Amino acid sequence: MPPELQIPAYQHLLINHIPIIGLAFAALSLGVALLMRNRPAQLIALGLVCVSAASMVVVNRTGHEAFEQLRTLVDDPGAPWMDAHLDRAEKATPVFYALAVLALVAALLPRRWPRIVVALTVGSFVLALVCFGLSAWIAKAGGQIRHPELRASAAPSPAPSEHHH
Repeated sequence: MPPELQIPAYQHLLINHIPIIGLAFAALSLGVALLMRNRPAQLIALGLVCVSAASMVVVNRTGHEAFEQLRTLVDDPGAPWMDAHLDRAEKATPVFYALAVLALVAALLPRRWPRIVVALTVGSFVLALVCFGLSAWIAKAGGQIRHPELRASAAPSPAPSEHHH
């Protein structure tokens, strides 16, 4: 295994796009499958939604592990963005976990309850769109940590809550 793969910051950078890009494609696939009323396609899309949302477990773990290391490398204007990135991720993560569970239930629920299955599948689609929006919100702060060219707005003020690193 290359040594960089053992560095949490590198791991985080490799996988942090899964909830963003994965959910975009998964939600698109699920939307098309719902319009087509094609249950096998819905099952595949629900699996993609579940995996993309559940990837937040590893994305969060690697992000928390990398926080202290990266904190020393960030310039002064990037530091508040790093705190905002962590704060946003901590606030949004439970929604991703709820989506993973909802998509799994929607996929595994027997077809003998078609109204419930359709409602859960549509709910998974809507919540996937919400999580996609949340992932963009998290990523906006993350991108501004080390990219001054992306800092179009002032740094966020520090959150009153304390982070557990």
